[in-house]
Amino acid sequence: IDTPLGAVTDVGTQFSVDLDVGLLDVAVREGRVDVHDAGREFVAVAGERMRIEPGQGATFEQLAAHDDYWDWVSALAPAYDIENRSLLDFLRWASRETGLELVFADNDLRMAAMRTDLHGSIEDFEPTEAIGAVLSTTNFEYRFDGNRLVIYRD
Repeated sequence: IDTPLGAVTDVGTQFSVDLDVGLLDVAVREGRVDVHDAGREFVAVAGERMRIEPGQGATFEQLAAHDDYWDWVSALAPAYDIENRSLLDFLRWASRETGLELVFADNDLRMAAMRTDLHGSIEDFEPTEAIGAVLSTTNFEYRFDGNRLVIYRD
């Protein structure tokens, strides 16, 4: 992305770029973003938000992958077709879209999720809503624990 304040290059990432008068704002959810301008180079990595003003250096702040800042990503996420997909595939998709780390109580539970086939549609659900809707049709339980989506059974 070329801007008056620098060329922004993504490296295997989810990121956002906002250009306002005199401010380039780059946030990185996954991967890395490089910004090159007039011989200067700045790098932001996952979990960082970088702001660049003309003639000044970059300032950085931490920005978690599950921060409210990223809610727009979930709202714009394309519908995920769960028909004949495994629960594990769905949970991996949902955790990536929500910026949450997917954690299973144990490996046996992960294997059970891999063997659980899903049916139906989550077309009208955002990823966080879909997690509850899909898991309510299974014998798996879940909880949000900070930046983690924890899957368990009682």
